[in-house]
Amino acid sequence: MNRRPWPIVLIAFLQLFSPIIYIAIAAFVYHLSFGATFNEIWALSPELRKFEIFVLPVVLGILIFLTRKPGFYVVILGTIYLIVRGIMEFIASNQTDPVLPLVLTNLICLIAIATLLRSKTRSVYFNPRLRWWETSPRFVVNLTASVTRTGGSPMKALLKDVATGGAGLETLDTGYLKNEIVSLEFQYEGDSYHLKSQIVWEKDTGAGKQFLGLQWADDNTTNDWSKLRRLLRNLKKKRTQTTRAMGNRFSDIKEWFSKLAG
Repeated sequence: MNRRPWPIVLIAFLQLFSPIIYIAIAAFVYHLSFGATFNEIWALSPELRKFEIFVLPVVLGILIFLTRKPGFYVVILGTIYLIVRGIMEFIASNQTDPVLPLVLTNLICLIAIATLLRSKTRSVYFNPRLRWWETSPRFVVNLTASVTRTGGSPMKALLKDVATGGAGLETLDTGYLKNEIVSLEFQYEGDSYHLKSQIVWEKDTGAGKQFLGLQWADDNTTNDWSKLRRLLRNLKKKRTQTTRAMGNRFSDIKEWFSKLAG
């Protein structure tokens, strides 16, 4: 999946457009046009209330969409602030203001808080590695390859996937060290590739096989980098399968609502 999770996109969208939703519902209640309702709210509201209705929700929507750690705290505090201020304004008006716009905007804020406080959603804001949509796609290739350790002999391996930053490799060889530099060789459509790589992690997959996470070393030649970029462009052009398949957006939303309700 090369896009943000749809729960995040959904609550960002709702928060971003909550000023329009607020005016539209108020217009429906007052039996006025959208423009007339906006002009009345703008003329009668103090500057702070204008900021709370028209500016702060947009800022919070943008911060939700950006999915960054500082923005997480701002969104939580900001949505709580909007809920409290909305209730205070309703009470101050002697409950003459229509309640429906307040209920709907507060509901949007509650949905945002409930979603962001879920552990799986919160972790996306705190762990950059989980923001997969910001990383390059890893193309599934399953190519015969060889990996050579410094001072060692080439060992047979299977190149499982390849990306801009590195590759995934399956091998029967063991005992690799973290940050160890190795040489990876493979062929694709008649072209030979020889890339120096760094071991980032190693995982035992059973049956004596090891899965190595590789990161391309900085000292590869300009020609090596050029060939790698051409390879990736070619794989993208051919719509090669990636390690994260694109999911169905509607099923994502349905699953999210199910988890939220449960």
